[in-house]
Amino acid sequence: MSGLCLLVSLAGSTYAFGIFAPLLTKHLGYTQKSLDIIASVGNSGLYVSLLVGFAVDMYGVHSVVRFGGALVFVGLTYIWLSIQQLIPTNPILLGLFYFVAQTGSCCHISTAVTAAVRIFPAQGKGTAIGLVKGYFGLSTAVLANLSIGYFTTSPSMFVLFIAILIPITGERIQ
Repeated sequence: MSGLCLLVSLAGSTYAFGIFAPLLTKHLGYTQKSLDIIASVGNSGLYVSLLVGFAVDMYGVHSVVRFGGALVFVGLTYIWLSIQQLIPTNPILLGLFYFVAQTGSCCHISTAVTAAVRIFPAQGKGTAIGLVKGYFGLSTAVLANLSIGYFTTSPSMFVLFIAILIPITGERIQ
């Protein structure tokens, strides 16, 4: 259970958009409307949980966690490359890659809930799911503290850091 909580306490990068959104304005000159488009398209990636649930049933928890880690890595690495201006981009393309990253987060939260349901007996399932969802909700606080504590001088590196950390954490808890 502690591994599941660790995974979801980092997987909530959805709510951490506000941490790196100012970089998109600063480095790419995006307006608030552009940021709204990126955030809206990206956040809809969390709503594919039904498909993720089918994937968990077909391929198992470990495969879906690995796949989710790959999605997070690809999506957030693209955002980091865009912030560094190493590749050309636009708000729609950034939104699509943010969608990919958030679909990866959806894979992590959905598999964590599925694992909690499978592990605990009937009388403990509610508590287990509540813990997993609670840690997911607190994940922004964890990510914000990491950002403030270690990345104040180079905030763009925070995006790369979570692009690497989240998949590694998913791989290590299996």
